[in-house]
Amino acid sequence: MRILALNFERGWRGGERQTLYNTQGLIAAGITTHLLCRKGQPLEAAAKKAGITVHAFASKMAVLGFLIKHGAQYNILHAQTSQILTYCVVTKWFHGAAVVFTRRINKPQSGLLTQLKYKYTNKLVAISSAIKQTLASFTKRCDIEVISDVVVPKPADKERISTLRNQQYLTGKTIIGTTAAFTAEKDPFTMLNAVEILRSLEPNFVFLHFGSGPMLAKVETAAKAKGLEQHYRFMGFENDVEAIIPLFDLFVISSKQEGLGSSVLDAFAHKVPVVATNAGGLAALVNKERGISCAVGDAAALAAAMQHMLHHPEQAKLLANNAYEYVHEEHSLQSITQKYLTLFNSTVATATV
Repeated sequence: MRILALNFERGWRGGERQTLYNTQGLIAAGITTHLLCRKGQPLEAAAKKAGITVHAFASKMAVLGFLIKHGAQYNILHAQTSQILTYCVVTKWFHGAAVVFTRRINKPQSGLLTQLKYKYTNKLVAISSAIKQTLASFTKRCDIEVISDVVVPKPADKERISTLRNQQYLTGKTIIGTTAAFTAEKDPFTMLNAVEILRSLEPNFVFLHFGSGPMLAKVETAAKAKGLEQHYRFMGFENDVEAIIPLFDLFVISSKQEGLGSSVLDAFAHKVPVVATNAGGLAALVNKERGISCAVGDAAALAAAMQHMLHHPEQAKLLANNAYEYVHEEHSLQSITQKYLTLFNSTVATATV
């Protein structure tokens, strides 16, 4: 079997990391797997560093040309984003390969063309039950598989953590943190309001927010207006941020839309207790056995949950240990790779153009 994984996004976020992991897992299982990505982006560099055969292009037309000329070399085209799925489907008459799409975003969709695109996709995969439900409602398909994300725990970067402790004067303080983009989906203003409430209850903490995005300036202005400069610190974007998650005593996420919550899985893998909203895939991920879940947009509930975790360290430790066991059993590279292999084999066996 020959597989081409496709991800044409810019930058480096959870989807790009998962594309790399999926490709590495298949190669490790003995499956010939190549990667098509955008030229000059972090995914190209990471894949080449890992020894993966990469087809990198700067334009959409170049991608279409490659699929028309060379797509037939592959049994499976595994599209990792909605945009690249379009290219796989519109060139399907030329390449004849089976098209599989993994959807990681839990947003409602509309439009006849999008429905047609899904109609001519051989297999749909959702990374959470929440996304499956959304996809099924739109496509009316009952054959959608749920295959979650891979977690490859990175060792704690002790040198970076020590540097951060010194630079931010964190000694003797409780450290609460998040790794989230400043976008509407991540709802940073609810997080900011929760931290403001917590400050009135627990003054001896620091909240570190790693991430960037279009809403950053507005949130910074709001934090200054609330007088939160000493408690809410904007840390910017960090490469391999999962390696510094062990710095946190508590991980918090305030999303109002979430396909799964890969940053939560990273916290699980490092035994860091988690407080999260119940948006999308987070509802199932952060259940009562693995963390504390709060309603979307409820800053007071997030603040109360954070305070509860800080005041009940034994319960926080138990939840973190349960989450650690869960992520190692259900989200290992080997486990997820095997699920994809089973899916790909059945898809090839039944595929029609």
